[in-house]
Amino acid sequence: MRRALRRTVLCATCGAKIYWLPSEPLAGGEHVIGGQCFEPPPATTPCPKCGSAVDTTMVYPCIDGFPMSFDVLRRSYEGFAPYVEGNRGTIEDDLREILKLRRTPEQIEEALNTPDAQRWFRQRVFYRSCTAFYRSISLLCAFLTLERDAFRTWGQVTAYYSRFFFLQAFLNLLQATYVYPEKGYALLYYDGSRLRYKDAKKLPSMMRSAGSHEQWWYLMEAVKHPADYPIEHMEMIVSRLVFNPSKRNAENYSFEYLEGFPELDRFDKGALQLLNHFRPNPRTDQDITDLERYFEGQNPEDCDPGDFYTDDGTVLWTYLAAYLQLVKHLGFTQEFLTTSTIAALAELHLGARMPTVFEGIVRATKEILADNFSLDDFLKGRAQHPERLSSFWPPR
Repeated sequence: MRRALRRTVLCATCGAKIYWLPSEPLAGGEHVIGGQCFEPPPATTPCPKCGSAVDTTMVYPCIDGFPMSFDVLRRSYEGFAPYVEGNRGTIEDDLREILKLRRTPEQIEEALNTPDAQRWFRQRVFYRSCTAFYRSISLLCAFLTLERDAFRTWGQVTAYYSRFFFLQAFLNLLQATYVYPEKGYALLYYDGSRLRYKDAKKLPSMMRSAGSHEQWWYLMEAVKHPADYPIEHMEMIVSRLVFNPSKRNAENYSFEYLEGFPELDRFDKGALQLLNHFRPNPRTDQDITDLERYFEGQNPEDCDPGDFYTDDGTVLWTYLAAYLQLVKHLGFTQEFLTTSTIAALAELHLGARMPTVFEGIVRATKEILADNFSLDDFLKGRAQHPERLSSFWPPR
C-alpha cells in the first residue's frame, strides 16, 4: 500500500468526515468525503460539503511559528559559515548544561536566545542535517543494490529509512529538531526571531505520545505547503505517499499473508511456485535522476513516463534533490555538501555494478550545486583507471 490510513477530520457543522489524499480514511461509513487539497491540509480549511471552516489540528499538527517563510529562513543563514569540528558534539551536550540551572521552558528559552547560543544552535543543527542527508543518500544506494539483487521487501524497508533520514535532514535545515536532554523529549526550533523550546506536554496532542519515528513524520506534516519555498514537489515531500511507517511495519514485521515479505509466501508450494509468485525482476541500471536519460537507448514507443515518475528510486532521489536545491537557494558558503563527496560515496556503492545510475546521480548533483567539481575530469579518470574502486583514490 503506497498510501497511509488516517483518521478523518469531522466538520462540526454538517457532520462530514473529511480525508485528504494521498491518505485513505481509517474507517469508512456514512458522510466520508474527500478534501479539496493535498495532505496535509491547512490548520483551518473549508468543508468540501458545506463550506464551513473546519479545524484540522486534532489530526494534522500545526506549530506556532514553524516553518519560517523562505525569505526569513534565508536571512537567518546570512553570514553563516559552518566549520569542521574535530570532536563533534550533539545539541543535547550543551542543552544538559542549561537544564542543570534552568528548569522551565521559559528559562531555557531565555538562555538559548543569546547571540552566542543562536550561533551554536545553527552550527549544530546544520551539522546534524548534513549527517542525516549522507545517511539518506547512502541508504538510497543500498536500496538500489538490494533491488538489483531481488531483495524486494528488504529493499523497500531500506528505502523507508532513506526517506526517514531525509525527513530529519530537511527539518534540521529548516532549523527544527527534537532533543532528548534527560527524560522524555522536546522540540527546539527557530521561528525567525528567537529559539523556541517546547517540551512534549506543549506539543500538539498527536505528537505527545508519538513514537520516535512518528514524531518526525508529524513534524514534517506541520510544514504544510509553504508556497514561497523555491523547490519542486513540496506536496510529495510533506505527505506520507509511497514510504510511511505503517507500510514499513507491515512489510518488515507482519506475518499476515501477503503483508510481511509477501514475495516469499509461496515457499510451501515448492521452488517453481515460489518463483512464479516472486516474479523476481531485478532493477536495471537506469538513470533515476532524469526522464530522458532514464529511457536512453530504448524504443520511444516502449517508454512510458509513468514508469519513471513512479519508480521508487526516482521518488527517493526527488527528496534528496529538493534538499540540495534548498541548500543552494539559501546562499551561504559551506563545504559539507559537495559534488565530490557525494560522487565518492555513490561510486563506492554503485560505480562498478550500476554505473549508469551512479553517473546520473553525479551529473544531477553537479547541476544543482554548481560547485567547482569537474565532471569531465572525473569521468575521464574513471575511464582511464577502471580497476580502481574509487576515482578519488590514487592508482596502485
